[in-house]
Amino acid sequence: MPQRYAKRRGALKTGPSRRFAYSVLTTLARMPEGPFTRVQGPSGILARVGLDSTLQTALHSTCGMTRRALPAPGAPAAETPGAISENTGEQAMPFVPANDVVQVSIHFLSATLERATNVIYVYNANGVSSAADVQDVLDSVKTWLTNEWAGVASDRWQTDYLVGRDMNTQEGYIVTDVETINGTVSGGSLPAATTIAMSLRTGLSGRSRRGRIFHVGLPVTFVTDSAVTVGGASSLIDAYNALLPILIGNDQQLVVASFVSGGAPRSTALTTPVLDVILTDRIVDSQDGRKPRAE
Repeated sequence: MPQRYAKRRGALKTGPSRRFAYSVLTTLARMPEGPFTRVQGPSGILARVGLDSTLQTALHSTCGMTRRALPAPGAPAAETPGAISENTGEQAMPFVPANDVVQVSIHFLSATLERATNVIYVYNANGVSSAADVQDVLDSVKTWLTNEWAGVASDRWQTDYLVGRDMNTQEGYIVTDVETINGTVSGGSLPAATTIAMSLRTGLSGRSRRGRIFHVGLPVTFVTDSAVTVGGASSLIDAYNALLPILIGNDQQLVVASFVSGGAPRSTALTTPVLDVILTDRIVDSQDGRKPRAE
């Protein structure tokens, strides 16, 4: 049986087949010791897989996953943060706190029912100890959306709702605020996956010290060929920089939050205040990962 899997070594090394193989291993390892069991692979072929340790070791090695530890026979599925997911075979990201910071997820909706989401992090100098503190931050962001974002966004896009999450603890406060704020620029918009990246600058170098926001609702009139016009770029820069004083006026501050260092989760997020928002270039970006999903 190990030789049968060895012939499929190349296929099992990557993608869904590899995840399936790890899922087989974790499932078998949790079953009581006993006779063979039947497992259906992604190709639809039924394989007879034994539960003996020699076969598990052979299949485990064949899949190129020798660094992943198998659970003990009969052990329950791991549910703690950071456990290996049986569905993906990948390490789940544990919760990393960010002191007195609110994570704000802005959910947008287009006229064709496409969705897009932007996430920013806001430090609250007054602390985050109640749902009201989270709402205060959402109110500041809504002021910016109304006064600034709407003026540089296509009238084909609107906000649908905002979610604020207290990042002090994993069980922190969470507030959902349903608010419709419409873009005001006529003439159509580019697809949500095609837009421009606004760069968040902190005055410090390093990947942990800078961030970006992808503008949602980029108007067609702001773009010539594959680049944002000079006038459009200037309007976008002004609009996003306007968020900083709005927040500061409410004892809040836009921050870049870093949750990972050297490939490992931090014990506490590193947060750095944003001092400026710029465009590093005017070329329109296209990302498959940001393609909108239909309602």
